[in-house]
Formats: sequence, C-alpha cells, structure tokens
Amino acid sequence: MIPRWTPGQWLLRVVIVLTPLGAVLAGIPAGATPGAYFLLVLLVLAVLFALFPASTAGVLVLLMPVVWWAAAPDDPLHPMSMVAAVALLACHVAAVLASYGPDRLPLDPALVRLWVRRALLVLVPVPVLWAAADVLTGERERPAVWVAGLAVAGVAAVLSTTVFGERPQQLRESFVQLG
Repeated sequence: MIPRWTPGQWLLRVVIVLTPLGAVLAGIPAGATPGAYFLLVLLVLAVLFALFPASTAGVLVLLMPVVWWAAAPDDPLHPMSMVAAVALLACHVAAVLASYGPDRLPLDPALVRLWVRRALLVLVPVPVLWAAADVLTGERERPAVWVAGLAVAGVAAVLSTTVFGERPQQLRESFVQLG
C-alpha cells in the first residue's frame, strides 16, 4: 500500500531516506568505503524512519553514520565530515516536520521556515568547530579546553534560548494553526 502523502510530505520522506546514505557516502573522499551490508541496513532503517518519523528507528538512522564516521575513515576530520553533518541535520529536520500531524496534512510554510532557520543557526558554528578540531589534532590534551568548550556551549544555549526562543503564547497559536 502506497501512503497518501501530500507532495511536501513525499519530499520530506525522500530527504529522510537519502540524507543518512549521503552522510555515509560523503566519507569516500576521506578514505573509507562503506560495506554493502552496512548501507543496506542503513537504507532499511531509513525507510522505516521515513514511514514512521516519530519512531525510534530515527535514533539508529542518525547514530549509524556518526559511529561510522568516527570509526571508518582514515581521516575523520576530513572536510567532507561537514557535508555529513549537514546531511544528518537535514534528515533530523525533515523527520521533525514529517512527524507533525497526520500524513495527509500539508506542510505549513511558516513551520518549515521556522525549522530551516533553526537548522541554519545550528550550522553556523560547524566550520569553526571543525577548524578548531583540525588545529588541535595531535596536541596534548588539556582539560581546561574541555571546560572552556562546555562553558561556551552553555552560554550559547542560554543566549540562543533567550534571543530566539518562542514564547508559550506563540507556541499555542502555532499548534492551533496546525490543528
């Protein structure tokens, strides 16, 4: 049985299936070729995640490429790792959008813009973090770096919540519009 999805829902489901595979295949220039069995398992889980975007299959679909990137490539800090990060974020956002409401519910453009904006904000520090990790490769580990990084992440989380967080009334209005 073929699901009765709107065109926007079909697009989200295609993104959910293809982006985890793209995240893994982005590792080929980094010196790692994924096995056929690994790709098949990832594809099956991605299809399940696309069919049931609120399911726990999504945890495995997003975790498998991360673990693969940590273990398989000769150079896990290859610049293509940023492509993989973008692909996994796109998968996550598509699944979040697909999980809102029934399958036949058309996508709300305001909701899509909200989540795309959030995703772009998450991507802002990716090149900086990649460059910092690349520069620190091979350096002696310093515990103070971890503490400073955690402090910066905490401050960034508080500031972004304060500046970009939605107020409860706006959230209620968003859900009323979806219903």
